[in-house]
Amino acid sequence: MSQTQKTRVAVIYGGRSGEHEVSLLSAASVVKNLDPEKYEVVPIGIDKQGFWYLNDLQHMLSHDEQALSVQNPLSVPMAIPQQHLRGPHIDIVFPAMHGPFYEDGAIQGLLRVAGIPYVGANVLASAISMDKQISKCLLQTAGLPVLPFNTIYHRNWISQSDAILQEVVEQLKFPVFVKPCNLGSSVGIHKVETKAKLRMAVEDALQYDHKVLI
Repeated sequence: MSQTQKTRVAVIYGGRSGEHEVSLLSAASVVKNLDPEKYEVVPIGIDKQGFWYLNDLQHMLSHDEQALSVQNPLSVPMAIPQQHLRGPHIDIVFPAMHGPFYEDGAIQGLLRVAGIPYVGANVLASAISMDKQISKCLLQTAGLPVLPFNTIYHRNWISQSDAILQEVVEQLKFPVFVKPCNLGSSVGIHKVETKAKLRMAVEDALQYDHKVLI
């Protein structure tokens, strides 16, 4: 690549996770801060149903909105992977996405299989870091200090919620933090001061993941 040739960066954003809207803000920040003298941005949005769209950058920049749109009048539906992400068309992918499918190694695995370079952690590191329970267990195995925690599984919560709540109360001290194990931002997170509010917090967090970390 010559010194005058710009690096073509595909910024992928949106997606099916509960952090879809957060991703639109993250992607807007990435696009606005990539030096236009060095990089040519190719915006690719994924809607909440999982459909991919190749978007027109100039149309987005002309509206100067805080968050990027997944689809606009100039969007082109695309299949992944295809020619837009291969060979000379794209030099590297910047996944500006959050939550399941996008921070847990899934999108990294897709790009790796397609032979497309990407920004960020690899498949294994992404999967380990995304699952907060697995992360804590590995840290404990390595002999590092980890605060006490409890993991609640949706399959157990359905029939044993009372017993699970009692176990949490006996094991941990209030206040506690309740969060989905596999989300990356503040979605589904609660600071709980009393047992009375614990059930509601757990049930809300279980809307976003099959297991919850306390």
